[in-house]
Amino acid sequence: MNKEKILAAIQGFCKNNTSRQRKDLYDHLNKELGLSLDVYDYDGRSDRARFSCDADSQAWETDYILKKLSK
Repeated sequence: MNKEKILAAIQGFCKNNTSRQRKDLYDHLNKELGLSLDVYDYDGRSDRARFSCDADSQAWETDYILKKLSK
């Protein structure tokens, strides 16, 4: 998948949200990009992590998503 398209979808999410649960980001990406990404699951427990749209805070998550979708 095109990295620019993925980044644009993340930026679109960040226009409307400054910090939301990671699940909200993945739901947005699924809708915008026609995907079926799952939020990772830790030993069957709910993922309560948040995605911050602050550039420094989101860098590792954005890199993870880009690597995952660019295979």
